[in-house]
Parts: sequence; structure tokens; C-alpha cells
Amino acid sequence: MISSVAKPIVQPNNFEIKVAIIEIIQSSVQFSGLPDENLNKNLVNFLDICGTFKFNSVSDDAVRFRIFSFSLCDTAKDWLQSLPIGSITSWAALTQKFLAKYFLPTKTIKMLNDITSFVQLDREFLYDAWEHFKTAGGTIMKKLPSKAFNIIDEITTNLFSYGLKRTDKRTDKRTVGVHSIDAILALSAQLVAFTPTVNNSLQMVAAIRNGAPIGPCGACGQMGI
Repeated sequence: MISSVAKPIVQPNNFEIKVAIIEIIQSSVQFSGLPDENLNKNLVNFLDICGTFKFNSVSDDAVRFRIFSFSLCDTAKDWLQSLPIGSITSWAALTQKFLAKYFLPTKTIKMLNDITSFVQLDREFLYDAWEHFKTAGGTIMKKLPSKAFNIIDEITTNLFSYGLKRTDKRTDKRTVGVHSIDAILALSAQLVAFTPTVNNSLQMVAAIRNGAPIGPCGACGQMGI
């Protein structure tokens, strides 16, 4: 079959990729090219599956090139087939073209901004913030390009759920803070108003113990000494 991928020549005449392997690829690793799909994760999963079997005297690229198309569907597969015949000659070239096509620059910029602007929330425990920050491997500017890309991709995968959790926490923090202040002020006012009554009661108890006479106050009418 004519393809954009130049499959390496295989020497063994008995070389055959089992149908079961193709079925595993099709059922567990499928990339269609949608914006919310994670291409890098698909590539990693594909390589993990390929690493579970080995053919004597057959290169890894020869195996990958022959089954990679089964991991694609819809627009992604159409795009691969639209490339010039035999234009892809190595696995590195294939992954580079795919990443350039489907990992958009806007996504990279957003991930970089999320990492460099990371802050610990006021009510967030230090170890929680540290765990979140470690998902970025520290300062991304000190990373090699390959490691930085893996960091960005990992955060891309978890950005939606992670972002919501931190946003909710920030919202909760503000809401709780406002209510807490209001409650403290109200309680303080009640304590101030109640203080004279408490003091008067304490004085009455002390007077009873000391045998002093107790009667109504001429000014307020309350019992006192």
C-alpha cells in the first residue's frame, strides 16, 4: 500500500505482525485529531505497547511504521495519508511532524504562563502547593526542551480538572473569609453588650459569699450590691 511513511525493509521472510496486536492498538490507542485530545499521551501509550513485543532482526522503526496507522482515525489518519509518499523516513521525523501539526503554539503559551505565574493560595497548605508546583518540575526555564514539553503536556492533560479545583478553592477562600469576618464582628458586639451583665453577676456572687446585703439598684432596677 502506498504511504507517506517509508517502511524499512525487513530481512526475515517469516516476519508477521499478529492481528491481536493491531486490535490492541485500535482499542486502546486512538487519535483522531480533535483539539481536546492528547497527542503526546497517545504516542507514549503507543510506544509502551510496542515495547511489549520484539522481533528478531527487525528494527523498532520497522515495527512502529507498520502498525502506527492503526492508532489513527478520522482527520488524523487523513492528514498522515495526505503527506508526500515516502516523505517520512524515521520515527523521530514522524513524531516531529505530528507534534508540529496537532500541538498548537497557543496551548504551549498558555501552559508556560500557568507555570510561570503559579502562586500558593492563602489557605492552601504548603505541601499541596509544592505538589502542584512539582508537576511542573520546578522552574520550566531551566529545563531542556524535551523535558519542558513533557511537563507542558502533563499539565495540559490535567489542566481542566486541576484548574477548576484551584479556582473553586480560591472562591471558597474568599467566601469563607467574608463570612468569617462578619461572624467575628457580630460575636464581638454581643460580648461587649453582655460584659456588664457578666460583671454584675460576678459581683453578686462575691457579695453573697462575703455576706453583703443585696437589693435592687435605684437607677436601673436590677439586683446588685
